[in-house]
Amino acid sequence: MNIVLKFVQPVFFYLLFMSFMSGCSELDGLRIANRRQSITIRDQLSEIGLLTDRLGTNSEFDGPRNSSVQRETHRQIRGELERLARSIGGGVAVRDTDEGPVIQLPENLLFDSGNAVLKREDNAALREIANLLKAKVSLFTRIDIHAAIDTMVQTKHALGSNHHFSAERGLSIFDYLVKKEGIDPQRMYVVAYGSTKPLFTRSSAGGVEQNCRVEFLIFQ
Repeated sequence: MNIVLKFVQPVFFYLLFMSFMSGCSELDGLRIANRRQSITIRDQLSEIGLLTDRLGTNSEFDGPRNSSVQRETHRQIRGELERLARSIGGGVAVRDTDEGPVIQLPENLLFDSGNAVLKREDNAALREIANLLKAKVSLFTRIDIHAAIDTMVQTKHALGSNHHFSAERGLSIFDYLVKKEGIDPQRMYVVAYGSTKPLFTRSSAGGVEQNCRVEFLIFQ
């Protein structure tokens, strides 16, 4: 029995020692890996900081509303839209927004009241806008539809809300510009506001009619 114990004890302590050394080795490996990862993260953060500083001093990355280049672009686009408004007539107007100038078309220029189908197949107002987009291939447009109809009309046309009605009108304009005028659909998108962004109160004279409108935000 003593002989067995004398043999087992050295083996046990040897295995314990090797296990300890192995654990230390793994721990050292983890420490080295963590140190390398820390250095990598630090280097990446340093690069991000340098890039951020570079972007902050580069005028090409200034906020669009603070950029003199963007202001000049807005000025030029507004000039084009004012020319269009004079050419189209019929109550078309240009106004400035936080996002840039828009050309505003009254409802009756494009649609009959309560209807989402364009009045005529060959629409002079939309053709003028299409011509601008064709001439200035760097320009894009957002078509904002503001429309409201009463509940009876909504029920008749199976429209769930003023947003649905606005969307129907927007798609009519979108389809016309793509299919009839050949405008790239990637240069346009439609936003249906329904009656959520009125320009006038309902109590003001002609307020409801004036709130029903189509606006084109032209941007670069």
